[in-house]
Amino acid sequence: MIKPDEVGRQMLEAVKGYVSRATTSLAERLEIVAAQVSAIPAGPQGERGEQGLQGEKGEPGSSIKGDQGERGDPGEPGPKGDAGESVHQDTVARMIAEAVQKAVAAIPVPQDGRDATQIDPLPAIDEGKSYPRGTWACHAGGLIHATRKTDPITEGLTQSGWSVVWNGTAAIVVTQGDDPRVIEVGTMQTDGTKAISQFRVPMAIYRGVWREGSYEKGDLATWDGSQWHSEIDGNFDKPGVSPNWRLCVKKGQNGKDGKDGERGIEGKEGRAGRDLTQMAPNGSKY
Repeated sequence: MIKPDEVGRQMLEAVKGYVSRATTSLAERLEIVAAQVSAIPAGPQGERGEQGLQGEKGEPGSSIKGDQGERGDPGEPGPKGDAGESVHQDTVARMIAEAVQKAVAAIPVPQDGRDATQIDPLPAIDEGKSYPRGTWACHAGGLIHATRKTDPITEGLTQSGWSVVWNGTAAIVVTQGDDPRVIEVGTMQTDGTKAISQFRVPMAIYRGVWREGSYEKGDLATWDGSQWHSEIDGNFDKPGVSPNWRLCVKKGQNGKDGKDGERGIEGKEGRAGRDLTQMAPNGSKY
């Protein structure tokens, strides 16, 4: 699309070219005549004659279009003019207005929804069932919303048509591994995200009577009647001979031997027993 100021500039360039070509030959002839006249010596100025009668108006001459000349050097840029309006501005504006009207007409008119206080989430859902779009429910410690008619939950909430609105904590599992000092805390959120954290708990663990091997910091062992505490990890030393073991419970001293007590009072004499040779098999005496 060509702006009006551009059209005017092109027309002006065309007219200037035409005038330049038409006057080129005339200028050359005038230069020859001027040279001849300058060679004639000037005489005395005569009296001014009477003004002649005005001649009849001649017929207009025919114009002859000459060859197009070479393009001249570009001139200095002129001052920037005011921004012109597009020739089709009204048409474009009308088309845009019509498109906007059609787009607005295509938007469905929303219906009045329920107030938030009127929404009662289900207390729980059956993962094997389907629920209608717009259902709210409590699930796995969080709040979920059906964005479409849901499918039975087999792979995950999102794949089944549920959106997790509140990602709560579904479960917390605490386990203790082979090392009793390492505690693992696992959490599972509503959307199925799992997180496991490990904690090393400083605690004293009784390992029984000391035997050759590696002991960790906090291990307790009995040796030579005393109880010892390991001060470092990877302790291979023997208690009582290394600073890597600290005495916890010291062995007590042996007690003194007791003295014999006085003889007690003799008891009453018991009754005489039966003679087996005078006793029948049924216990009667004969």
